Amino acid sequence: MQTATIALALEDFIPVVLSSVGFFLLSRMLHDVDQRLGRLAFVGWALLTTGGLLKAIEKLVNALLGGKQESLTRFDKGMFNWLAAGFVLVGTALYFGKRDYFLHKTHPQAWVWPMGILGACIFAMFQTGFPDPNVSAWRFVLLGVMTLANVALITWLVQWSRAYRLSM
Repeated sequence: MQTATIALALEDFIPVVLSSVGFFLLSRMLHDVDQRLGRLAFVGWALLTTGGLLKAIEKLVNALLGGKQESLTRFDKGMFNWLAAGFVLVGTALYFGKRDYFLHKTHPQAWVWPMGILGACIFAMFQTGFPDPNVSAWRFVLLGVMTLANVALITWLVQWSRAYRLSM
């Protein structure tokens, strides 16, 4: 198996930093709409940034040491845990923030929805072989949740930008 070069590993930090800045700005905007939702979004931002940084650090250490380090396998495999939870939290905050802003409907238990989704996700993970690193089925559960939450997040951002009549 070929390892990444140091330059390629360093390049892996660019999308992490840029997306972290974007999610921070989105979280700050949601905090301006509703402080509770802003806190929810900031927790999601922290999880997304952590997941991206762990993967980039794992790739950089492997490039520096010239091969796959077994001690860092959890960084690579754990990335989906952080990203799935982060996308669910930011997506939920954006959904309820959009409702608060346009429909003037507040949702006092905005934390209930993402905790229910993540609870079901954790249950499905344990049913499919988590925490065994040799079993991959649980990662597909997280990948599915992460993908759905990311698509929903992008859809809501596009809707919000159209409502503001922002060009993209």
